[in-house]
Amino acid sequence: MEEKEQLKKFKELIKSQEEAYYKGEETIPDELYDFKLRKLKALGVDTANLPIGQVHSEKSHLKHTHLFPMLSLDNAFNEAELNKFFENHLKELGDSCSLEYFIEPKVDGVSISLHYKNGQLVEALSRGDGKMGESLIGHIREMSSIPKTIDYSSELLVRGEIFITDSDFREIQASTQENQRQFISSRNYVAGALRLKETQLISEKKLSFCGYQVLFPDNNTSLAKQSDAIELLRSLHIPTHQKELTLISSNMSEIWIFLKSFGEKRENLELPNDGLVLKLNPTSFYSKIGSTSKFPKWAIAYKYPSLIKETILEKIEVTVGRSGRITYLGKLTPVFINGSWINYVSLHNFDNIKKLGLKEGMKVQVYKSGEVIPQILGKAKDTSSEFEGKEFQLIEHCPCCNSLLIFKEGNKLQYCLNPNCEQKEICKICHFASKAGLDIEGLSEKTITKLFKEGILKNILDIYSLHQHKERIFQVESLNIKDKSFNNLITSIENSKKVTPNKLLSGLGLEHLGPEVIKLLLNKFQSIDKIFEAPEYELTKIVGIGPKVSCSLKEWISKEENVFILSELKKLGFQFELSNPETAISLENKNHYLYGKTVLITGSFSVSRSQLQEQLTKKFNLKFKSSFSNEINYLLAGESPGSKLQQAINANIPIIYSSEIESLLTP
Repeated sequence: MEEKEQLKKFKELIKSQEEAYYKGEETIPDELYDFKLRKLKALGVDTANLPIGQVHSEKSHLKHTHLFPMLSLDNAFNEAELNKFFENHLKELGDSCSLEYFIEPKVDGVSISLHYKNGQLVEALSRGDGKMGESLIGHIREMSSIPKTIDYSSELLVRGEIFITDSDFREIQASTQENQRQFISSRNYVAGALRLKETQLISEKKLSFCGYQVLFPDNNTSLAKQSDAIELLRSLHIPTHQKELTLISSNMSEIWIFLKSFGEKRENLELPNDGLVLKLNPTSFYSKIGSTSKFPKWAIAYKYPSLIKETILEKIEVTVGRSGRITYLGKLTPVFINGSWINYVSLHNFDNIKKLGLKEGMKVQVYKSGEVIPQILGKAKDTSSEFEGKEFQLIEHCPCCNSLLIFKEGNKLQYCLNPNCEQKEICKICHFASKAGLDIEGLSEKTITKLFKEGILKNILDIYSLHQHKERIFQVESLNIKDKSFNNLITSIENSKKVTPNKLLSGLGLEHLGPEVIKLLLNKFQSIDKIFEAPEYELTKIVGIGPKVSCSLKEWISKEENVFILSELKKLGFQFELSNPETAISLENKNHYLYGKTVLITGSFSVSRSQLQEQLTKKFNLKFKSSFSNEINYLLAGESPGSKLQQAINANIPIIYSSEIESLLTP
């Protein structure tokens, strides 16, 4: 590829990935992004002129200007680059200065700026483009890890990261259904959660917070050191870095030992991280050293080497899932990366294989880090463009039943539409019995496949007649099922009949129906039958339900065999209705932090006070008072508030401002 064309492609990738990053939809790992950015620098491009951090956000939240810009951090990828950072400080500040550094983990999450006034959390802004961020106060109020009140009278900003622990993210990835989008990283998951319109769902997302910076809007207050900021956060019970994961030192040998030690254990931490941040500890140096338009010069992110290794792509294999979707897999010469052997990677679809230029027998680069799914980045560096490996041809027939495949969803994804495809049926049974479904212990994929091949298990209903086939099952030697394991299996099958309607609907594995969508549907309609009976216009009126969900429901129930399955599951005693039907107020609103609370109003709003009270009472069952008392939970403050605002501040009563109240009034 000519240098000019390469330059153009790199610029396009940087721009598109930058936009995806700020929307929480990034499509490539950080390490690959960093690699491309460094490649541009090597080609002589001034990356300061690239549109990094200049992406416009969607108009889903109110936007406000940051009181202090939220800058990015420059990166150091090796010892030489980090030494240059240290040397620049010596030049700027003089050799006689004691250059003490504060070192902390670089949390791999989503940046947020929390604004406290008189001990009350009054605003929470996303990073946005660094100058202006979106208000996420409604989402943040739902997070138990972030205190809504603190014992501190001065106005202050707390900068930090919202993240999900590695174990929680592993659990979420494991429960992701075939037709749900896999998250490329835990940060991708967090960013998606913070864009949910239903803020009350945030409490279920297992999000955590880690503060790393304190700023004072009045400019009359300051902290002498970065380490003092961390201590202040601890004293205010605002989550911040664990002491054992930080270092305060002016000794270079000690700093390098800490960097090496952290690098050895970073992948085993619960905290998602992509390296360390090194900051000058004395804050008095910050103004002397200054910042570029993008980065502060007094801090840098030290990123550990990318977990990229080379191996052979031995073969490209094809599988079919329960929906009939075709997935291409790459069989590798086993390669050890980040504590595990990688034998297979998903190549997703044929379009991706073409884009990467992959051929069987080719040496490729494989990447894996933390919870990111292993993937092929492309050809190995020394692979010739004339590599004569076996060209992989588009599969036109199902690898299981030989039916002709069809393209769907923008002509990228292929599907087998044969209703009698055995592999599809096996996958349906596997999903029904899996943790994402009814969690039937003893029915593994291996067991299900063997029972299917023996003709004992042909669909999900056959699971509930397995007790009739004890002798036949015992005769399948490869299963090695005896009395005890058989009895345990039958008990587990019987117990599965007690699952909630949510789990049952999840187990049926309809396309585009993940746990959150199912919850929304059942909250609205209260029963599985009513969901399938609902007309399309009624389905799509629900916030979070789109045409794809509606089409999936109608397509599934239009098939005779599925109507029969529902009928038989009812006869087996499965619960199709929520046990405690909700009537006047939806479950979504009942889970809202405002539900059932007692409030007081001050100021003016976009609607009259009587309309405001009527709407909020109907939606959240609020109780309105005309004067202060011990019962008051919140003050609703509109434009031009009266003396009640100061009274609420003095009484330490949480305040909800007009911007959030307006969002509560929307349907």
